[in-house]
Parts: sequence; C-alpha cells; structure tokens
Amino acid sequence: FWKLESPSLAIASNAPYYPRIAYHSTHNGDLNYAQWNGSQWITETVGYTGNTSRPVSLALDSSGNPRIAYLEWTTLKYVYWNGSAWIIETIDNNATGHNDLALELDNNNPYIVYSGNNNLNFASNSGSWTSETIDVVDRSSVNYAHYLGMAFDGNGNPKIAYSYRESNGDQELRFAQTLLLNKKAYLPIILRPSP
Repeated sequence: FWKLESPSLAIASNAPYYPRIAYHSTHNGDLNYAQWNGSQWITETVGYTGNTSRPVSLALDSSGNPRIAYLEWTTLKYVYWNGSAWIIETIDNNATGHNDLALELDNNNPYIVYSGNNNLNFASNSGSWTSETIDVVDRSSVNYAHYLGMAFDGNGNPKIAYSYRESNGDQELRFAQTLLLNKKAYLPIILRPSP
C-alpha cells in the first residue's frame, strides 16, 4: 500500500497497485474520485468543495473501498464508498481559518486530524463523529498548524506530527500523542533546532 498527498490531491493504491486519486476540479469545485482499472481511468464526482484550493485526504479500507476527508468551504466532510453508493457525512461545520487535514484508518475506523477554528483537532467515529482539540493555536496572531501527518501504533493510539507556523514566520515541528492517565489527553511535544 502506498499513499501520497498534496493540498488539493490525494493518491493511494493497494493490490493490484492501480492508483486511486481524489482531487478538486479546478473548473467547478467538485470533489472527484478517479481510479485506474488496468486499461482506463474511471472518474466520478463524489462531492462539492466550493473552493479548488481546499485540502483532501484519501485512504483505502481493507476491502479497497475509498474513504475521503475534505472541506466544503468551512465544513469538514467525510465521504466513503459502501460497496454500492457514496455516503457523505458532516463532521465539523466550523472548520474555519487556515485549513489542512489528514485521514487515516485503523481497523477500518476513520480518524481525521485537521486544523480548523484556529486549533488542531482530532475527529473520530464510534457510531457518530466527535471532535476534540489537540493543540490550541494563539488566536491573537496569524499562527496556525499545517502539514499534518498521522499514524497509529500497535495499540491503536494515534501519533500526530505537524508544523506550527508562528506569526513571525518561524515554524516548529510538533508531535502529539495520547497519554492514558485518568482520561485521554494529548501531549504536544515541540521540536526546535538548537540555537
């Protein structure tokens, strides 16, 4: 399995290693999904973004079905193929500010880390979508979190890496992971070069 993402394009593949691509149309803002079947590209519209520069993230479940996280203006959405139809779910209606996102699956369960409402947030679905703040961004300036990446350890705990841009243009690499104390909490770790 391999995966590549850019702000408006996501590509993934699994056996037999035919590429799958989720991308924004530059003409009308549609969210499109394309797959190579071995002899031709099959493309279909699966949602609407309203803005062709919004981020998109693609993952394939264990059956090879696509799952896509994307933004429709300032609304974070999740669309997936259930084997016969595309299902669209709304996760967060207030994902405003500088936006980025990353979708990962753990045992076919979707998890999304995203910057929205000037914070870094983590969304999960255990029957319904819930979202929690991982890192609070200083809203008094133009700070924001971007270049998000997420993976899961062997125990199913998310590990999140991201760049934190400060108002003066400096950037920090940050890493967040869950701590299991009395309740779930996230610990952002700041990695800075030595002066």
